[in-house]
Amino acid sequence: MALSPALLLILALDLILAGKDVIAKYMFSYIDFWTFLFWLMLGELIVRPILLFSPAIRRKFIADIKPVPLEIYALCFINCSIVCIGFALYFDAISRTYVALVSAIPSAQPFFVLLFAIMLTVFYPKLLNESLKRKGMIIKGISVVIILIGSYLIVS
Repeated sequence: MALSPALLLILALDLILAGKDVIAKYMFSYIDFWTFLFWLMLGELIVRPILLFSPAIRRKFIADIKPVPLEIYALCFINCSIVCIGFALYFDAISRTYVALVSAIPSAQPFFVLLFAIMLTVFYPKLLNESLKRKGMIIKGISVVIILIGSYLIVS
């Protein structure tokens, strides 16, 4: 059984995100929540535009921005506002309790996505190209059980 490069990238990203949360919890023992949030947002505002100095990233960014209608920019602004509020609430939760407990909440998201996809497949079979054969449903059921067990182990 060989590991795919995508799986290795997923594992690396999970380690980086977990490290970010642990570092945030460590920082909360030295600075308050609002100071941390200020430096986090300032870092986001400074680092993201620096990424545009990379020609490949700039080319993809310009290609994505050009064909977008004006109404979509309003939706992007609303989306960014919700993301900022989510970051603030997430790090507020990290500052108040255990990192493992807070990070268990986003780990349940794949469960809800899987459940939603199964429900869509059952009620609207033509909407998604999803298999309802016995083998596929067994794999989905095992996935749900593994996600629930993993979330329970993190919380307990």
